[in-house]
Amino acid sequence: NCYTEYQAYTDYFQLVWLLRNPYSVIYSMLHNWSIATLYETYTRSVQTYQGTSLKFAGDLLSVAHKRPVLTACFVYNMKIAQMLELRPLLGRKKMLIVDYDQLVEQKEDQLPEIYRFVNLTYDPAYADKIHAGSLNKSNLLSIKRKVLIKLISEPVYQNAKAQIEAA
Repeated sequence: NCYTEYQAYTDYFQLVWLLRNPYSVIYSMLHNWSIATLYETYTRSVQTYQGTSLKFAGDLLSVAHKRPVLTACFVYNMKIAQMLELRPLLGRKKMLIVDYDQLVEQKEDQLPEIYRFVNLTYDPAYADKIHAGSLNKSNLLSIKRKVLIKLISEPVYQNAKAQIEAA
């Protein structure tokens, strides 16, 4: 959650941020993270995210503790907000945003671009290491969870994609 510190060290890195659809990310949060990690990430994100008041954060946390999917949606949304905040601070020469699903589906086009961005030599064999096995995690979610994600985080994802494509 110290994401704003990136702008102080721009001489030392190239940042590649993978933007991923909320269904896959939230599925992973719910099934691969401990509940404590999810709540801690939520709490820290709210404390550092400039656009959220702590009272509002506390209200959300009391609701979110009853529904981990809500917590995961809020965490996803705040991380996207951080990405969008960083983009103009770092600029295109320091930050590349890559849509994960697009990378997997168009790896022969996307990977060389990523390697150029980080000034590394690309080998076409690298594309063989990327597979589409994780693209359909939304199929593993319940209908109720899909509806919540669609209402809370899908618009944030679509907005982020639109901003990236327009830039």
